[in-house]
Amino acid sequence: FNFKMSARGTKRTRSSLENTSMSNAQAKRRTQVTSNLFGKMVESAGYVLGGDHTANEITVEPAVFQKQLSQLFKKQASIDQSLEKFCSALREYTEDPRRLRMCLLPTKAAEQSEVVTRSAGLESLIRLLLGVDCLQPSLINHLLEKLLEFMDNPTGGTSSLQFIDYCQIPKLILNQLRWLDHIVNGKELCAKLLELIDVASSDLKREVIASLPEILDDSQHIMAATHLKTLLQTTSDYTSAIIDSLTNLTVGAELGAQILEVTMARVSSAALVDLPTVIKYIMQQVTPNSAQELISELRDKLDLDTLFVPPPAACSTPRGTQRVVNKVSVEASSEYVIFDTISCSISYQKSVADGWMKTIESVTDAGGHKAVDMVVLLILHSISSRRKAVETLFTSKVRGGQFTEDLLSSVFKLSSGALRKFFPSVLTLSEKLLCSGLPSVVQFAMCLYQHAFISFDVYCQQEVIAALMTHIGSGMASEIDHALDVLGSLVESHRSAMNRFASLVKNILDYLEHLYIHQVRKLYFILSVLAFRSEESSIQDELHTVVRKQLSHVESRYRRMGVIGAAMMIQQLSCVDSSFADQTMCQSQSEEKEPHLPASRLKQVQILISDTIQSCSQSQETATLFCDEMCVAIRHSAAMDPSALRYLCDTITLQFQETFLIDCKDDLPANLGIPVQMCHRLDAVDEDNIALNLLPVAMVAHGPERNYLLQRVSSQFKLLRICEQLLNSGSLEAVDALLGMCICWGQGARNESQSYQQACDHYKTAEPVRYLYDRHTRLFVSLGGC
Repeated sequence: FNFKMSARGTKRTRSSLENTSMSNAQAKRRTQVTSNLFGKMVESAGYVLGGDHTANEITVEPAVFQKQLSQLFKKQASIDQSLEKFCSALREYTEDPRRLRMCLLPTKAAEQSEVVTRSAGLESLIRLLLGVDCLQPSLINHLLEKLLEFMDNPTGGTSSLQFIDYCQIPKLILNQLRWLDHIVNGKELCAKLLELIDVASSDLKREVIASLPEILDDSQHIMAATHLKTLLQTTSDYTSAIIDSLTNLTVGAELGAQILEVTMARVSSAALVDLPTVIKYIMQQVTPNSAQELISELRDKLDLDTLFVPPPAACSTPRGTQRVVNKVSVEASSEYVIFDTISCSISYQKSVADGWMKTIESVTDAGGHKAVDMVVLLILHSISSRRKAVETLFTSKVRGGQFTEDLLSSVFKLSSGALRKFFPSVLTLSEKLLCSGLPSVVQFAMCLYQHAFISFDVYCQQEVIAALMTHIGSGMASEIDHALDVLGSLVESHRSAMNRFASLVKNILDYLEHLYIHQVRKLYFILSVLAFRSEESSIQDELHTVVRKQLSHVESRYRRMGVIGAAMMIQQLSCVDSSFADQTMCQSQSEEKEPHLPASRLKQVQILISDTIQSCSQSQETATLFCDEMCVAIRHSAAMDPSALRYLCDTITLQFQETFLIDCKDDLPANLGIPVQMCHRLDAVDEDNIALNLLPVAMVAHGPERNYLLQRVSSQFKLLRICEQLLNSGSLEAVDALLGMCICWGQGARNESQSYQQACDHYKTAEPVRYLYDRHTRLFVSLGGC
């Protein structure tokens, strides 16, 4: 304990000695400062100089200090010599960067002083001295010399000043020159600043250029603007700083026209980060009389396609990848600022908006439009008072072939973040164009919906889906068709993005009663892809339930819907996808693996096929429709699993054989009331031949079922042919017996040229034979295609 106390006492003693030594050194330096003319005069005027790390203090009001200092100079025997000694001492005092910095920082009010304002906002010593007219010219020269001294940032710092403080000194010096109440020699100051611009470093040059409007008097603006115009013509490194400065300078009409001409020439060659400033300046110069001319010239020089290039491919090294990411982020932010600049100019300047409308409207060539035209129309559409005019112009341009799908693609190749601001306009225009009823306009609207879904974020994608669902619920057949086409295209090309909205799309089933059959087919295709072509889907069970209910419904309309839904489900369930392919089979490395369905999924397909056929067995109409729908589904399927296709083929073959085929050696039925014979034989007579038991099966059927019976023969035969061709590489040898079989038909109806009236007269049974003969003719046409 005694040891610790002793150590603490030693440290306290050492600290006291150090503080005493420091205080003595500061007191000595202060004595040296106050001994010269600079220190004596500022102290006599009411200003107390602080140390290297303490703020300067003032004991009187700033105006009083400046007045007293001026009076002290007037009392000197020789004002010129006194000014020279004062400035020389001031230069010596500010040679130390720490002292210079303290002179540039705000002054502190002394505790016992006459200063009313005790906030930290009191002006610095240099600023106060600049308010003394006799000191101002010499002090400005000294400050500009210090600017050159500090224009190059050190690599690590200085012995007497931290690196950050060192870098702040040029900005602090320029702040002293801003908004002076009075400039003694403005022309000389302007000349020195312009000379400084030519020799300064790049960072300091930007700072000086940006400070010119705040430093110079209005009478020197033309001189500065002329120099900046020349600098803008010769270099592109300081475009933004120069144009920002020119914006705040007061120039005449003639010089302003020259600057505008130089700025307009800079549009095509300006860097992406400088382009917003260039466009903003040009927009600010627009007047009602020159609006169309200026904007037309700006539009010709502004080529967004070359400015907004797609991001480069990812680099193999982390450092290269980071450089690519940084470049893309800078370009994306610049694109956003460009569009925001145009948007602000259009929103707040009526002449600019009118000029853009007239310029775009005046373009009549099919290939004369640019991506910027569509972007500007989207901006104009966001203004409620111009919405109707923009929609009319947009529709006219699309209908006239001037706005093409290629142009639309080039627009959405721009940064999606930059276009995201105008998504409400994109969505509204899409809805209006889709409702127009004009084929070319509707097709363009469909592309616009697709690009909006692909390019924007999840929220926008959900809004696109909701808008398409609104079209489907509108009750207009054309809108429903086009909206379903858009959803189908998105499901096929961007399935992963659409999967997250499967539950939302499923709600379209609520409108199922109002859809036509071909629309039901499109809807079930969309839902089947979302349900069965993704690893995890929340709508599979519900889709199964809906289809089963429809298949068992008492009304034929709902049964037809169920058949279509089942066919689409079978198509997607049996589609061989890499995500569902079973790769567990062991094969040699030399053999190429053929993906196929896993056993569980194949079993699901087989159960669905069997259940659907069983549900359709009580109705010839639904059985026929199922075969037709499966023919369409198989033809449009990218890669149907062979095992599933074989199961379907075997099931239909068995059903066809049990219903319509008999052996030629069997006795012909004699209780039909019509003589029956085997006709239209293509193969040679053989006891093993088979025949199509057409007439007896048809005569047994009654009512509407007879109407669909012969159609079912044709549909089943067509489905068998397609399955066999796909399974056997186009060969039909497996069904060769069916192709050459004879048909069990009535005597006297031996060829198609015999009229049905002759058959009716022969058989005395007009209505059944009349119908069968007509269907018989159609059947031969169908079988002839096989």
